[in-house]
Amino acid sequence: MRRHGRIGAGERSLLRQGRFTGRPSEMTVSADGRGEDIRSVRVGGGVAFVAEGRLHELPSA
Repeated sequence: MRRHGRIGAGERSLLRQGRFTGRPSEMTVSADGRGEDIRSVRVGGGVAFVAEGRLHELPSA
């Protein structure tokens, strides 16, 4: 949305997802930059801890 000028630099936008899977949630997103030169993207919202794991080695490329 920032790339196409639909929101201002740093302006927060609310994203809703998961409604059709019975797990509705909301998160905020914002971006700084212009056109193809987006410099940063921020994503925030509530979280729920659902799993834990350990990475013993990196997967092969």
